[in-house]
Formats: sequence, C-alpha cells, structure tokens
Amino acid sequence: EGGEGEEEEEDGAAVADVEAQLRRQGGRGKVWVRGWDSRQLRSFLEARPDRFRLVFLSGNRYTVEAVGDLGPAPPPHSAQDSNGTSTGGASDGVDGAAGDDTSFVELCAVEEIAGQLRGQGGYGKVYIDDWNRRFGALGASLRDFLERRSDRFSVVPAQQGWSYTVLLVRDDDPARGGDAQEEAAAAADLQRQLERQGGSGKVWIYGWSSQRLRAFLESRPGLFRVDPGQGNAYTVALVGQAPRQPQLRPSS
Repeated sequence: EGGEGEEEEEDGAAVADVEAQLRRQGGRGKVWVRGWDSRQLRSFLEARPDRFRLVFLSGNRYTVEAVGDLGPAPPPHSAQDSNGTSTGGASDGVDGAAGDDTSFVELCAVEEIAGQLRGQGGYGKVYIDDWNRRFGALGASLRDFLERRSDRFSVVPAQQGWSYTVLLVRDDDPARGGDAQEEAAAAADLQRQLERQGGSGKVWIYGWSSQRLRAFLESRPGLFRVDPGQGNAYTVALVGQAPRQPQLRPSS
C-alpha cells in the first residue's frame, strides 16, 4: 500500500510540474520530468488525455498542450520540491531547466522552430500561428526572434515583398548528421540562384552530379518545382513565386 501511495504522490507531483511548465508557455510547449526518460514521459502524458494532448511535429517529436484552463502563471522562480531541490531537468531535446521563465520559453521556441526546419531538410518556411500568445514573453516577433538567434537560424529574405525562408544554421539534435547541414545550405543556395533568375531557371551545386541534384530538387516539392524539357533537360521554379515576366520596351 505504501508503494502505491508513493506512486500516486509522484504522479500527482508530475502532473503539477508539467502543468506549471505549460502555464509558463501559454498552455502549449515542451515539458519534462526530472529523472524520467522520453518514453516514460510520453506514456505518462498519453495516459492522461483529460489533462494533456500531444501535438506531433516531425518524426517522433511533439509538443504538449494542456486540456482546459491552467489558470494564471505563478510568479517567476524556479520550481522546487519540498526539500528545496529544483525540479527542473533535461529531457527530449530541451536543455536543463532555466530558473528564469524567459530563458525557458526561449528554449522552447528554438526547439519548435528547429523541429519544423528539420522536417523540411533544414531549410524552409516557419509557421507558429499563436506566436504572440505562447512566446510573447520574448518581446519579439517571430522574424525578430529568428534574426536575434543568428547562432541557430539564418533569415533569407525574398527579393520582393516581406516573405522569407529560414536556414537552420546549427542543429543541436544528435540524431542529425552533417548531411542535414549540407542539404540545408544547398537549398538556400538554389533559392538564391533562382531568385536571381526571376524565380525560374537553371541551377547547380558544385560537386554534385546531375542525378543527385535532380533527386534533391524532386524530394522537396514544397520549395522547388522541376519542369521537364527535351530529353533529360529541365528547368527549376520556386514554388509559390511566379516567374518574373520580361519588361517590354515601348515602341518608339
């Protein structure tokens, strides 16, 4: 009986800890429980659909969303147990818990953005619809935050308008190798080449064979469109950007 009571007490403390972490992130974000591995944490969360909802990203990555109202956020301080020991820990890709709430929220924002970019090969668009609600404590728009964190991300503006794409400059996920960085840099280079040609044209990557280049382009239909020509020839267009029409000189 004592063992069951201790287990219930531990589960109750874990629920309170996770809810406190989500409250600091506006109800959705990354969570952990000290001493638990990622499988134990996920099983715990999935066993409580009345309290938590898992929102899946790329691969096995996910964020957690609170079910129902969590109430107001507590005053900023590091969570402590009855012995005065910090309950924060590191798990599932998030660095150690930060006593400062803003630092904690920033870690969560970096991880979510990096997760989206990993799913696009390290280069692409980033969308966080509820940015202001979840990450307003950072005091910056999504683009401002990306530019401020130049150690992790590089913003590549489009030649026209306010749109931009994002390059994952450094990936701290140990499961990703050097190939991911090379491919992300290649995607950024190809976009710049096409923008210089008005959105459509011929492209190349130094050291890549034609077969590798075409396979790379065709594997990223969200960024590039391959338009076949005669034989093995083809041109490439940026997805979502119409080719620039040539300007005609007025007849004299």
